[in-house]
Amino acid sequence: MGRAKTAVVKNKFQAALDYLTEYAGVRGAVIVDSEGLAIASGGHGKFDANKHAAIVVQLESVLNQALPQLVTPGVEWLTIKTGDDWLTVARASTLLLVVAADRNVDDLLNIRITRSIDMISSHVKQRYPYYLAPLKKAAREMEEINV
Repeated sequence: MGRAKTAVVKNKFQAALDYLTEYAGVRGAVIVDSEGLAIASGGHGKFDANKHAAIVVQLESVLNQALPQLVTPGVEWLTIKTGDDWLTVARASTLLLVVAADRNVDDLLNIRITRSIDMISSHVKQRYPYYLAPLKKAAREMEEINV
């Protein structure tokens, strides 16, 4: 019975990634937890989900230290474009979604990324409410401090 539940969980995350990776020009996508572990991934060719996961968590750490001086609240979506590549890192509930694509992919990819974020966030809220509970408690405590 435990295996069936795991398969269902993985399939919902995987469905969000498949929706992205079926789009022309997308090399791969990975859902990453706060520790830098790849929860689910999909991709083509040389896409290395574990490498992307580890580096993106380091990137998020650096951004969370530096960017609050410029923007508030924290970064929800970051896009990096080079001559050949398009890398998007987006917050999906308590997880990160990383999408690697060719630079020449059209901007409709952003719509797919947004839809995938919604799919992932919805699944986390439905399936793992206890995972979100510490975050809600911390927010309430911050509100109490500010009052």
